[in-house]
Amino acid sequence: MSAFTNGIAFICGGARTVYAGCTAKSTGNFCTRNAECVTTAGGSSWCTGPKIPTCFVYDRYLTRNWIKSTFNLITARAYAASVVLPDGRVWVLGGAGSSNVLQSTEFIEILDNDISKITAGPDLQEPLMGHCVALASTSEVMVIGGYSTIINDYSPTARMYDFNTNQWSTNNRMITGSRMDSSCRSVNIEGIQKVLMVGGWNNLALTDTAVYSRSDGKWMFYNGTGTLATPLPLPLRSSALIERNQSSIVLGGVSCNSDGHSCKQTDKSNKT
Repeated sequence: MSAFTNGIAFICGGARTVYAGCTAKSTGNFCTRNAECVTTAGGSSWCTGPKIPTCFVYDRYLTRNWIKSTFNLITARAYAASVVLPDGRVWVLGGAGSSNVLQSTEFIEILDNDISKITAGPDLQEPLMGHCVALASTSEVMVIGGYSTIINDYSPTARMYDFNTNQWSTNNRMITGSRMDSSCRSVNIEGIQKVLMVGGWNNLALTDTAVYSRSDGKWMFYNGTGTLATPLPLPLRSSALIERNQSSIVLGGVSCNSDGHSCKQTDKSNKT
């Protein structure tokens, strides 16, 4: 996960590209397995190198490079989601641990420069990985999609956490179906705070975009005729979604052919 808060940019967690079970071959190392795998009830595995709790801070004054931070996550995790809260804390939710999908969350609070306070947060309603998260209002956070171990599938659900009541609630099901690896963020449209969601994966990469309005509790999906957002030019998953000059920009990710297959990483950006 990555975040920028109180003037500090940092990244935490993820997985190292170090693999186990490798033997030398004439064409190079051949690895029969990765170091850490999360296996689903259906037998599928998400494998990576070792998950890490380490955080790195960007030093924009002296070295202009990433340096190891003095703070770490409580739990090593990859495929987690995070959001910056109105009070400046960063909320890290779920993800994949060393051998299981995580239900735990934690708060990162930057106190001064590289000094931080990390505390456990409220558990998710269910273990999730590959979900996305965004502010739905000044006191509510929306968690969208992801792989759920409860249903052993991609989730069709949007969940809302209310910091006023400290309670979770299940919001509208995503009417275009289940997904993981979508990108989402809070956006301001005509003076109203909304949640924008783009792309994702459901055994096919997706092009659709959607906007959620907290005021009426409804999703609005766009298939080429909408005025607030348009579909992505190609199916896309695992991208970054930022806002710049009142425009939402999709960065990087894994792009796929128009049929949703034949995917590869991309360095392109798209405006929506």
